[in-house]
Amino acid sequence: MGEEERREEDTASPFARLEYEEWLRHQNPHLGVEKSGVVVKLLLLLAGVGALLLVLYLVFFI
Repeated sequence: MGEEERREEDTASPFARLEYEEWLRHQNPHLGVEKSGVVVKLLLLLAGVGALLLVLYLVFFI
């Protein structure tokens, strides 16, 4: 990345960055899916850990 590009990036408004991210998503639609896929995996992992803790609690404390 050149110095001029870096300067333009630093001075870009938040709205311009959002516009760029929106444009980038349309150019590479799979990127948004990857991000949401990671979130879904983390939520499933959290649910699994919660279920495991519930089972352990029921087995040992009731």
